[in-house]
Amino acid sequence: MTKLIKLENPNLGIIIQCFDCNTLDGNFLPLDNNGEFAILQKRQQSNRPVLLSFQLIKLSKLKNQMFCGKILLFIYSYDS
Repeated sequence: MTKLIKLENPNLGIIIQCFDCNTLDGNFLPLDNNGEFAILQKRQQSNRPVLLSFQLIKLSKLKNQMFCGKILLFIYSYDS
């Protein structure tokens, strides 16, 4: 399952793909105009949500990072 999330800045966006299962249960929360956002994800084994926060800085090239071995996060800018 792939989701495209647009932030406050129209030139920034993220693509989140979950490799755990067919669904990705989470809330995507833009925090401010500086490109900071948070991902609130519920783990399968627990009802307690896990807060993952990222800071988008200098998005001139495609970047990717792996989180918890299950979520692949692509951060990019439309101007690249």
